[in-house]
Amino acid sequence: MADADKVYGAEDLHLRTLSDTAGLMRRDEQGRLQSAMQRFNRQFPQLFVAVHTGSFGGMANLRQFGFWFLNRAKFEDVPSDRGNRSAILLVMDADAKSAGISFGYALDALLDEEDTFQCLARAHAYWLEGRHAEGLVKAIEQLRIILKKRCRQARRDPARFERKVSRPAKIDEQAQKIRGGRRTENSGVPGNGEETP
Repeated sequence: MADADKVYGAEDLHLRTLSDTAGLMRRDEQGRLQSAMQRFNRQFPQLFVAVHTGSFGGMANLRQFGFWFLNRAKFEDVPSDRGNRSAILLVMDADAKSAGISFGYALDALLDEEDTFQCLARAHAYWLEGRHAEGLVKAIEQLRIILKKRCRQARRDPARFERKVSRPAKIDEQAQKIRGGRRTENSGVPGNGEETP
């Protein structure tokens, strides 16, 4: 994260889930995209999708930028109980004519690189024609299809879709383990107040 902060800044971003800073979409196109985002959010209420377009001068690594963005963004139109761990971010670089998808760690067990590639591939033809909003809508629709499929698979085989990384331990538990570990590691060790025979 420190490397990304050096490139993009260490300040938090306060914005909405649809931020077209590159100006790629007209207002009516933004409305259609916003509707697709809301449909997704209603179908998967524990998740949310966000879209950001920008002009990075072709210098941004979209994977690194997406990681940084998800860690720094505070979305004004998302309930606070839904953290960015459950976000799916579609990023478009207008200068490099490239796009990427990043997602929060809560989706690690459900999505992979092949899935994000399918979403981007579904939108690619529209983007080549300059129909950015339509392409983003198609990518979100493909994402809905993939996640519905994963939900059915998870009902049949839940173990396959358990989180790949365990949840972080609570701070109190970690402190107790550390303190407890020091007592057992240091008992009988010279220099800790005990004499050696």
